[in-house]
Amino acid sequence: MSYWIAIGLSGLATYATRVLPLVITLRGTAPTTVRRYLDALPTAVIAALAGAGIAVPDGTVTGGAEIVAAAVGIGLAAWRRNLLLSVIGGPHGGRTARGRALANSVRRRGKRRTPAAR
Repeated sequence: MSYWIAIGLSGLATYATRVLPLVITLRGTAPTTVRRYLDALPTAVIAALAGAGIAVPDGTVTGGAEIVAAAVGIGLAAWRRNLLLSVIGGPHGGRTARGRALANSVRRRGKRRTPAAR
């Protein structure tokens, strides 16, 4: 029975968060602070979700390719004011950084002598 209560409360909470902006804006003009908050909310949510995945994906720190991709994307967006360019360029910068890191690790492994080669 407690599962159904949890499901029902979760549904009500989800419905309330979806309807609240509509109720506020349909009844008239919202205060400017509320309007600014509601306008910035989608960007803030996406940034929070992406930021955690960029900084520490899968709970382990990587070689930094994700940080490079984010920096390239943000840099391109700030420089050219073109979001499409940053969406394309950011992942490309990350792939390039990851490829270089892999190539360096392969080169370092190739210089070591394996026990069988001795």
